[in-house]
Amino acid sequence: MIVIPVCHCFDNRYVLPAAVSFYSMLKNANQKHHYALYVLHTDITMQNQKELQNIVAGFANASLEFIQMNGRFKELFNSTKSKNHYSKEMFYKFCPPSLFPQYDKILISDVDVVWDGDISTLFFEDIANEYLAGSKGMVKKGCWVEHYLEDNYKDFSTQDRKKLLVGAGLLLYNLAKMRADNLEQKFIEAANTYAQQVKQPEQDILNLVCWPHIKIFPANALVCNYAYEYYPDADSASQDLYYKKEEILFALKSPIQLHYAGPQKPWQDIDCVKSERWFYYLMQTPFAQKFLTSLQEKISSRTKAILTVNLFHRKFTLNKLKEKK
Repeated sequence: MIVIPVCHCFDNRYVLPAAVSFYSMLKNANQKHHYALYVLHTDITMQNQKELQNIVAGFANASLEFIQMNGRFKELFNSTKSKNHYSKEMFYKFCPPSLFPQYDKILISDVDVVWDGDISTLFFEDIANEYLAGSKGMVKKGCWVEHYLEDNYKDFSTQDRKKLLVGAGLLLYNLAKMRADNLEQKFIEAANTYAQQVKQPEQDILNLVCWPHIKIFPANALVCNYAYEYYPDADSASQDLYYKKEEILFALKSPIQLHYAGPQKPWQDIDCVKSERWFYYLMQTPFAQKFLTSLQEKISSRTKAILTVNLFHRKFTLNKLKEKK
């Protein structure tokens, strides 16, 4: 049985989406292989680790190991100018070459995702001559993603902008080649050098250091949820900057990974695009009841807040009327 290692880097806030990611991944993975899941972290509680272990234990061909990073890269994170919604755990993506000497290849994935296809197909991509493989991502001409790239990377040289090929949400590392060329140290050095310049910190560094030895995944490897808004029909699918119309249509119909890449996440905004797929998998996990209970409490709290505001407004209005009399 072939072992397929999959590494994740997140903090305690992302335990719920991790549960959905792990479950959907293993549910749709080729059962002929063993999936060795790893989590690089600093603060995930023992209770949350146990609950995630219980989910993975439901699959006979999978295992889960937590690796304590002891707050590594705290200083680098503090010195990095553009943090957005990221955490220091993103920099743990630099560490697999030394952390996993037993593997020549490893998949790296974010957890704000659901898997609707077989992850093993990506592991078997040929990257013998590359450092990594990743997804280019769909970018419709004139959409906000194109404007974001144009507006936020103006202080990058033309040459450096050309190097920003793939997103960091789903990657396949050639660990053997990375170790041979000491890339882990180069990642860290570049992260410090570009700390005031990078916009998507670990993603920019991985691209800058690995270029040009980067392979592009097929379009359906990773599909961002907002793509379904940009390509509502076949005609619009011909307007992508990177992929052909047929590739876009196939990817939208058969994504391997669906990535909630924007600021809206289904566990925070139940109306975000393609949230129904996330909830479909959530309801098959032990986390479903906990989430629904917390959602009910939030709704109740909001209702109470609205009633309090309305009551205050009513009293204020009555007092004003009395004053006029």
